[in-house]
Amino acid sequence: MISVKAFRYDPRFELMSNCYVVFDAHKKCFIVDPSCNYDGIINYIKDNKLRPQGILLTHCHYDHIKGVDRLVKAFNIPVYIHEDDYDGLYDPKINLSDDDGLKVVLSSKANKVKDYDEIKGLEENALVIHTPYHTPGGVCYYFSNNKMLFSGDSLFYRSIGRNDFKTSVPGKTKESIKKIMTLPDDVVVYPGHGLNTIIGEERNKNPFVNR
Repeated sequence: MISVKAFRYDPRFELMSNCYVVFDAHKKCFIVDPSCNYDGIINYIKDNKLRPQGILLTHCHYDHIKGVDRLVKAFNIPVYIHEDDYDGLYDPKINLSDDDGLKVVLSSKANKVKDYDEIKGLEENALVIHTPYHTPGGVCYYFSNNKMLFSGDSLFYRSIGRNDFKTSVPGKTKESIKKIMTLPDDVVVYPGHGLNTIIGEERNKNPFVNR
């Protein structure tokens, strides 16, 4: 069985988006979208004697990647991102930090993944589901047996991610949302911003799903 510890957006701690620590019964864990250099994430891992296996990035925007280098330094773990968002980890214009007067450039080298790759590490592999539109390489990570989806900025509670950034691919929006909606109704969605939801509720109540 896989469990989740959520670190939600909180300006007091500079958490710019939701981050999740996903761990199994053997205390192996993935970190999804470390959004800042937040001690609470590292402390939680150490205090609970978890064994990090990697960092899963849903996309390259700077508000989802700012804590990557610190975690890599602390635990010497690999980083995974879709191949179409790889360059954004090292280019402030692509990851949008340049727009906010920042220069976020990772020093850690990432591993490129593709649609339907499986990332090993926990008792269940993380399935990569490519959902481009918010960014070209946006993905969700799916644990089918545990009925969990880490959706990044591809799907929110009653909403979806923006598709009007200069690097967005708006023409892929409907296709990507439709792909997510093929999942079972009872899959729990852990989004990059906001509260959890489930696929069935979003299928029926999200005004952006059936546009």
